[in-house]
Amino acid sequence: MSSGRRCGRTGMTDVRSRDALWDAIRTERGVLADDLADLAPEDWARPSLCGAWTVKRSSRT
Repeated sequence: MSSGRRCGRTGMTDVRSRDALWDAIRTERGVLADDLADLAPEDWARPSLCGAWTVKRSSRT
């Protein structure tokens, strides 16, 4: 077991692992933003995989 300090609810004890996780999240958010930027107006109104939500509604945070 690592002797590092626990990080929040994730239980991650290695700061490098936490930093790597956040780096990956930032990268994936950027890729998603690039994909969404390429959508045509009619694509935003299409049904998503989230039940009755449109692509536009399911992409909001």
